[in-house]
Amino acid sequence: TAPLADGRYYWRVRAVDAAGNRSAWTSARTVWLGVEPELGPVLLSPPNGSVITSNVPTFTWEAVSGAASYRVHADNNPDFSSPEINGTRTTPIYVRFTPLADGVYYWRVQARDAAGVPGPWSAVWTLTIDTVPPATPVLLSPAPDALTDSNLPTFDWTDVTGAAFYELQ
Repeated sequence: TAPLADGRYYWRVRAVDAAGNRSAWTSARTVWLGVEPELGPVLLSPPNGSVITSNVPTFTWEAVSGAASYRVHADNNPDFSSPEINGTRTTPIYVRFTPLADGVYYWRVQARDAAGVPGPWSAVWTLTIDTVPPATPVLLSPAPDALTDSNLPTFDWTDVTGAAFYELQ
């Protein structure tokens, strides 16, 4: 038997007895033949564990030698069962144009060679999209148009849930 060319193949099997009776076919499976890239892509950005305020993130990774394309997955499920992003690119960048909902996302990339044979997946990184600003504080003191003889006034406002810090101008 001659070797098969690199690429994607579907296979299934059934049994045949001595009388020629045939069983039902098994369900089909896919097998990829050929040499896969040595390593999965190295992810670059957004950094692992980062929190971003844009719901249209840009994903980048290092190019893999011999890769003709890249498959990109991003999902809010760690098992990638319902990917929000399931795209293919020929360069090591994926720009999202349709907004993603706020939340935690898991993302990974897989290189494919010219025959479409996939290599291993990259590491899985996470990012959190948070586009909702905190509530606006309420000014408490000094009162509007207050007069003071101190050059070191004390400014006060209400605390805001979720505020990491405050900026005062």
